[in-house]
Amino acid sequence: MRASRLGQRLGMGAILMLLACVGKGEVRGVTVQGSPVQVKPVDEASEDFVFSAYRSALRTAVRDRDVTALLTAVAPHLRSWLAEWLDPKRALHGGEKEDWRELEQLLALGGTFTTTRGAVKGRREFCAPYVYSAHPWPVPSGYGSEVDPSVLLEADVAVHASPSSTSPVLTRLSYALVREVGGGYPGDGLPGPAWTLVILQDDREGYVLDTQIRSPTDYHACFAQIEGRWQMVRFARDITPTGPPK
Repeated sequence: MRASRLGQRLGMGAILMLLACVGKGEVRGVTVQGSPVQVKPVDEASEDFVFSAYRSALRTAVRDRDVTALLTAVAPHLRSWLAEWLDPKRALHGGEKEDWRELEQLLALGGTFTTTRGAVKGRREFCAPYVYSAHPWPVPSGYGSEVDPSVLLEADVAVHASPSSTSPVLTRLSYALVREVGGGYPGDGLPGPAWTLVILQDDREGYVLDTQIRSPTDYHACFAQIEGRWQMVRFARDITPTGPPK
């Protein structure tokens, strides 16, 4: 699976089993309005005051690039790995260069409490971003063989005929699931915003900005309360969300 575009490009379920009998409706951020399926932004952090305060402090640590505070907020089994992942020297040897921004964006994209998609099945955890934690399962019909269609992060996203903001707009979509072909297409062959090629419901191909789309298999983090203290217990990518998102 590809690495997260948001981290690279920014300078910034049972639920779906109800689809057969629901024509219109909204459940945990998933809205059915004919076609395509929408996955609206959702953030349940405020449902737990202690977790909300923990996440706020974590976001501050990430914003301030405070390695010590960050590592204090993660489970012991992640600390060494995460410290190495954040080592700026790693970028000199082919490592990723936007590690902090990946964490920053992930934490900004909400999330949900779940007992099915965390590090330990059956344990109440909070997973973020919502693109992972609230992604529909099973995948609705109409998305071909894709097991993890990507999610448009914004309302009224213009889908262009070519990777250029001046090209014709094929359609506009809000928070929609889309079949993704690949990202990183340069606009007009020049430096600037990169584009992702997507396939529409009618099988036309179009382009959206890389910053407007995210795959559920990009980086996600899960948090659990262990011995009375919230900790980050998983930070991973290339994991397809399965099972009902609850």
